Amino acid sequence: MRIEETTAADHTILSLKGEFDTPYVSEFNQKIEELVGARKPRLVLNLRFLRFVNSTALGAMVRAQKKLRQFGGDMVVSQPSAFCRDLFEKVGLQKVIRIYEDDAEAIAEIAEAQRSDVSVHDAATVLFSYEDDEKKRSAPRPSEIGRIRHVEEDALQFDWNAAGSGLSNDDIRKLLEPGTNLRLKFQIPLAKKDYFEIRSIVETSELPLKGTGIRVRARFAQMNAGDRSALSQFVQDMRVLKNELRNATGN
Repeated sequence: MRIEETTAADHTILSLKGEFDTPYVSEFNQKIEELVGARKPRLVLNLRFLRFVNSTALGAMVRAQKKLRQFGGDMVVSQPSAFCRDLFEKVGLQKVIRIYEDDAEAIAEIAEAQRSDVSVHDAATVLFSYEDDEKKRSAPRPSEIGRIRHVEEDALQFDWNAAGSGLSNDDIRKLLEPGTNLRLKFQIPLAKKDYFEIRSIVETSELPLKGTGIRVRARFAQMNAGDRSALSQFVQDMRVLKNELRNATGN
């Protein structure tokens, strides 16, 4: 990532370009310290050319805003890239860090504080398939798509809406009963850019879920060291981020 700085008497614009992930957090934090030390706590982050942000970097942004506010300033975002805008909306960050369409608008409004409730959520999906040959034959399709509800270091919780599958609740329960071996494929861009592919075992399954559907908690049984490290870091980062968002909104 490259940081370009534009300073004025009453504000600073930092233009972040490239990819903002963990290795660049210390450089970003140093910039914030410099602004505080120079008594210039009013900051606009221009994200027009920022292609990627991970969870650690998001946490750094929230902490930066909190620190600047402690010194009588604020931090807002201008011209977010499509990736950043979508990410802020998914995480709920736009409710804490205000977004403006251009630098001039951001500068004009930076003195005003606005805080509201935040709900962090993940709208990602997971592709799951069965390892057991008998279950493969019983399933209507080779793989199904579930909606991720919660990610842990060692497990994934997801919902599957089986409407249209032709299966009864009993059929669904048998397919995804505890002990069932699944192969999961899902993407969490905040954790890594490509897909996780992890063998897992169903620990719990709950029926019914709004008619024909089921909620599954699958424990990871086999994954490589890199995926394990990336997921662990993501979960830790999100815990910190949620706490920072909660503190920022006073909840």
